[in-house]
Amino acid sequence: MLKPDFSRYTLALFSERQAVFTSDKKGIRPLVECIRECKDKFSGCLLHDKVTGLAAARLVVFSGMISEVVTGLISAPALELLREEGIKVSYDKKSDIIMNRDGTGRCPMESRAEITLDNESFFYELNNVLMYS
Repeated sequence: MLKPDFSRYTLALFSERQAVFTSDKKGIRPLVECIRECKDKFSGCLLHDKVTGLAAARLVVFSGMISEVVTGLISAPALELLREEGIKVSYDKKSDIIMNRDGTGRCPMESRAEITLDNESFFYELNNVLMYS
């Protein structure tokens, strides 16, 4: 297994041990961009994601190209979903929820991921929001 280097990126997708996508952006945007660029081009990929909440887990499942996730922090609902879907997960820390950036409340993407239960709809909803922001 490749060890993540979160000092160089916040998210990286590997296919056959080669990085095919990396980003140093924060939030869910890098994963949405990764899926937009790489879905249907790769399979059986390894994803390094600095923080993996339920929103990211839904996108990982939707992508159909990721078989393993290595993360620094994962939420309990994200871990449960990924394991239910047969995706291997390694993590440093687990929390009940992912907090927003300033630590004052729950991450809005976590709340949104609980409302939109269809992974495909969730991806297209986020994709549309992020393309115009």
